[in-house]
Amino acid sequence: MERRVRRRELIKGLGSGIAVGLLTAGAIAYAFPREVRIKIPGPTITEKFTETKTKVVTKTVTEFATELTEVTAVKTVIKMPVMPELMQVFKQLIPDAAEFKPVMKDDIVAFFEAYDEGGALIGYTFLAQEMGYEAPIVVAGAVDLDYKIIDVAVIKHSETPRIGDRIQTDRDFLKQFKGLTVEELKLSTEGGKVDAITGVTISSKAVVDAIRKKLEEIVAETSK
Repeated sequence: MERRVRRRELIKGLGSGIAVGLLTAGAIAYAFPREVRIKIPGPTITEKFTETKTKVVTKTVTEFATELTEVTAVKTVIKMPVMPELMQVFKQLIPDAAEFKPVMKDDIVAFFEAYDEGGALIGYTFLAQEMGYEAPIVVAGAVDLDYKIIDVAVIKHSETPRIGDRIQTDRDFLKQFKGLTVEELKLSTEGGKVDAITGVTISSKAVVDAIRKKLEEIVAETSK
């Protein structure tokens, strides 16, 4: 009987000792900064680029379009050829183009030069972004060498279904942009030549402003 009592006391003592030890270890770990306690080596620069490159290549055109307007994404994108998906979007806007080359500004892709099969420059393509009613609206466009709009398309938005989303589906709205110059790229209520979609003024203005600002940039960069 005495042996059993001693054994229980011994086990109890060991249990208490283990508990105290765990609490002490936890307290010591908590006393250190997280950076010291969690030393998980991150990927190398090469690995980071490889990961990013894979992500960019596998993204949809609309996802890519959004990232292309962000500095961090663009700095990675410029290291690679233009995505086939993006080329398809541009070719729909300027069918005679066979190749698109990024034009850099402060290490960022500002827009693209469009070349025909003979290697002649025939225009410029771009992605532009402006805040809409709900979220940023991403627009793709093409202009000729006289800086007149060839065609445009809204490729990403989060506007209200069956209301604001008409900026993407209303062909009459989008056709208004063809042939316009920088000076004409304003809503008609502001002295321009684009009529806003009824009840969708904010989203309509966002599309117009995005295209005008990008065209102003193209003119400034290519007419130097």
